[in-house]
Amino acid sequence: MKKTGLYIIIAVLIVSFSSFASDALEPNDTVSRYLHALKQGDIGTIKDSIAGELYKKRKVLLEQNKSYPKFLKKNYREAEFQIKETTVNNNDVLVEVEVKFPKGKTKFILYLGKNAQGNWKIFKESAIP
Repeated sequence: MKKTGLYIIIAVLIVSFSSFASDALEPNDTVSRYLHALKQGDIGTIKDSIAGELYKKRKVLLEQNKSYPKFLKKNYREAEFQIKETTVNNNDVLVEVEVKFPKGKTKFILYLGKNAQGNWKIFKESAIP
């Protein structure tokens, strides 16, 4: 009887730890989630995906501009995002993204780092000429 209880506890712990691991996003997952949020005008996910310099730059739009979600949906409605290259250097990651619009394309780099909880956050963005 004691062995059965022990096996149940072990099974519960294994499932618990497995769910924690599956919630952890890799850098490209974080970027994909962010890009999808831009297209959907999902302010909550955008705020959850960014930090630092990028958050400070977009703070007023994200927190005070009620029409920003509508703007994002309209602006990115026909956009196609593609992650072109990911460069990992210890705890810093650069992700090159290409955006195709009906009237052309643009490229930019997203800079990611881990926050105190170990989650990847986008802290900077720069255009590629």
